[in-house]
Amino acid sequence: IWMNEFAKLDYIPRIAGGRFVRLLAPFAPHLSEELWKRFKPESETITFENWPSYEKKYLVADTVVYAVQVNGKLRADFEMPNDATKEEVLAEAKKLDKVQKYLGEGEVKKEVFVPGKIVGFVVG
Repeated sequence: IWMNEFAKLDYIPRIAGGRFVRLLAPFAPHLSEELWKRFKPESETITFENWPSYEKKYLVADTVVYAVQVNGKLRADFEMPNDATKEEVLAEAKKLDKVQKYLGEGEVKKEVFVPGKIVGFVVG
């Protein structure tokens, strides 16, 4: 992905190239040393450089994709905010056309909810 995006540019910014080379170093140390000399000629080696830092707030998704199963078979999926309650998620799952078709075949005997992952219905 990185290569595809930066191949479109006329030049690679030093800061972006340096970060990429730091991430590449554990997987391709010799190649990374050569690239490091091009992006950071003032630094002697990449070996003692710090790992790039990150901010946890950017790693948390705002939404969650729930898979919906009816009698153990995947019937649909949908997206909800990650702070939605169990009741909201179950209600939204029941509104889906693909799910309503199977829920109409009988009585819902059990509802399964795994936060952030799956919604399931047992119909009998």
